[in-house]
Order: sequence, then C-alpha cells, then structure tokens
Amino acid sequence: MLPAPKLPRALFVALAGALPVTLAWTMLLTSATAQAQTSPPTAEPPGVIPVIRQEVREIRLVVTATDARGHFVHDLTPVSLSILDAGKPVQPFLDFRSEANLPLDIGLVVDLSGSVHSKFPFELQSVSDFLARILRPASDPTSDPTSDRAFIAGFNTDLLIAQDLTSDQQRLNQALKQLHSGGNTALFDAIVTLCRRPWLAASNEPARRALLILSDGNDNQSDATLAFAIEAAQRAEVIVYAINTSDSPSVERGDKFLRKLAEATGGRTFYPATRHDVNRALAEVEEELRSQYILSFRPAHPTSDGNFHALTLIPNRPGITLRTRKGYYAR
Repeated sequence: MLPAPKLPRALFVALAGALPVTLAWTMLLTSATAQAQTSPPTAEPPGVIPVIRQEVREIRLVVTATDARGHFVHDLTPVSLSILDAGKPVQPFLDFRSEANLPLDIGLVVDLSGSVHSKFPFELQSVSDFLARILRPASDPTSDPTSDRAFIAGFNTDLLIAQDLTSDQQRLNQALKQLHSGGNTALFDAIVTLCRRPWLAASNEPARRALLILSDGNDNQSDATLAFAIEAAQRAEVIVYAINTSDSPSVERGDKFLRKLAEATGGRTFYPATRHDVNRALAEVEEELRSQYILSFRPAHPTSDGNFHALTLIPNRPGITLRTRKGYYAR
C-alpha cells in the first residue's frame, strides 16, 4: 500500500485556514436556511481569506469523571458539573447521557521509527489483543452504522495507512503485519494528516473518536509543529491517548509532547516499562472509552468566528475530577 502523501509546512498552514471556509461555503450553497442565517462576509484586503460567520448551534463534549482513587464515576447527573465557555457560564445542557455503548471509531497509530525498535514486536501483539477486546462485532461489518471501527496507521518519516476504518478484525490483523520499524519520526505530520481524513469529519451522530498513539514522542522530522498538531486534533474533536514507548528512565522532550497532546484533547498518557504494563495501559484505555459521558450545550458566544474558545469544567460535588478537551473552534 502506498504511503499517505506528506505535505510541506506551508501547505499545512494554508489548509488549516481553508478548510473551515470550504465547509461554510458548502453549507451556504446547499441550505437555504443556513444562507438566510449567515452574516455576509466583511470586505478583506486582497489575498486574505474571508471568515464567514454563522451561528454555532451546539457543542458536544465527551467527558471522563474519576474519583479520588482514580476509579471511573458512573452516576453523574446534569447538576454534577458546570461549564464555563471562555469564562461565561453556559445555559442548561441540551443533552447529558452516560454512553457506555456508544459506537467507537479509533485509530491505532504506531511509531515505526528506529528509536522504538526494541519494543516493536510485542507492541503489535498487544494492539491486536486490544482490538479483539474493544471492537464489538457487527451484524454486517460493511454496513452496520452502530458498530465499532478502527484503522491502522504507522509512521516514521512518512505516514502509512495500512488499513482504513473497518470493523473487520481479520483485515486489521493483516494490516498490523504490514508495519515494519525503521527511519526517523514525523509524529506531528502524521497527526495532522490523520485528523484531516474523512472518517474524522464532523457528524450529527454522537460517537467516540479517538487516536491511540504508540510512540516515544521524539519528533525529529515533522514540518508541522506541536501546536499545529494539537489544533488539528482539537478541530477534529478526537481524544488522543498516548502509550509512551521510550526506554529512557528520565523525562525527555517526547514525554512532554505526548502529554500535551493528550491533555489538550481530554486523553491520557501512559508510561509502561514492560509488556505487562503495555497491556494494562491498553486495558485502562478500553475501560475509559466505555465509561464516558456525552453532553451538549449552546455556546455562550454563538458566532462562528473560527477562533478557539477555552472551556472549564467545574465539579459541583466533592471528590471528583473531570476531563475533556480544553476547548473548541467555533466553526
């Protein structure tokens, strides 16, 4: 299978600005209602892409709650937490549900670079076992919209998509066998490219969307920056979980990269030392993905200005910790 094309940094920046505008114009051309509610763009200097503003109707969040001992909390209600949108309280939730059985779309993203060679064989076996546990079988893998799905990707200097999104366990296992270690590490480029793929497109149907990254985080080849990778993940509204595969006993630059990626998107980072620890980390990810809440609300600032809006979750009962993405891009 051919590797996914790698884009230069200048093109990454251009695409980041162009995508929300393309989406907005598509909505204008296909919906008379959206056209009537959309404010006309203001005049811009030549060469500047105009920002088309429309009302943001609903923000959806996936929230994880844990107690003081780190155990998942399964009995939250709408009064258990409050949300500040750029410092302003939001109105009552439009939706609040515990969705342990919500369909899952997850990408398994494996670092193929030479720096992780020593752990590579047992990582692949652990990933295969993880997929066998977490993906619920579908009545028809090709058409069941409620089934869990996964894709397999590997990266070094380039990105290889070994298997696109599917619920077929056999295809996923075959894809894992296509991955071979070697080369440098372009982690940020891989995240940006994956977050622009169609499977991560915005949907009206609630679902868990996550990237599970196995890497030491030591990016030494990307054109994209860490900040740009975080923005791409936040725009795609995916949760990033990172299994740190570094052999170093000290904290390195890659550790910080992975932690920032996970924290910004509502995920977690794990630091396993042995194969047993890898399996335990994957089991924790599995449990968390089945122990989350879906909630939605009307934004405090409803204009689709393309800017990042920071969110703060406040627990209204003692002893619980709440985790979700740090904010959203109004689009």
